[in-house]
Amino acid sequence: MLLAQNQKNFFEGRLDGSIEALFQVMDIDSRDAVRDVGRALGTAVVKRIHDWSAANIKGGFAADVRWNKSDGKQVGEVIERRRMANIVEIIEATSDRHTDEVRAVGVLVGGDLGSGSFHFTVPNGEDYRGHLAKEFSHDTEMTLGNRYVASIREISTTNYATQKVDKKRELLGLKPAPKSSRQ
Repeated sequence: MLLAQNQKNFFEGRLDGSIEALFQVMDIDSRDAVRDVGRALGTAVVKRIHDWSAANIKGGFAADVRWNKSDGKQVGEVIERRRMANIVEIIEATSDRHTDEVRAVGVLVGGDLGSGSFHFTVPNGEDYRGHLAKEFSHDTEMTLGNRYVASIREISTTNYATQKVDKKRELLGLKPAPKSSRQ
């Protein structure tokens, strides 16, 4: 049950917008709608509605969500378990993928051509671990302990249901670092 008093003199209608946003969230019917809510209200709101819906489903509950607005109108509805299950399913299936390319000057400290893995560190900076990209040239000289300019693709996937960000890194290429290059 979600209950909050909204008296015109006490709240001056300040909660009306929040409640309207809640009903927008409850109307999630597609992955695009999840992304829209995430952009407008934040991914934490999407996670909370996911967790709330999942808890109601697990408990075997529907939810009666009603609100008396400051103008005297009542809004709300009963949200059936089936609808909450649909919301949970859509949110769990929604993620965003973002790709960046990073250029870094550092040291190749690990590599395995057999498994295609690499480990590259920037002194006093980032530590990159991942796999060789498909387009990585296997003719590239890779000497552990040498300084290089590395081109690295970072692929970040954000899952809306968990708010977890999974990062994968791919080494696109290595070039010997200029002698004067410091970072």
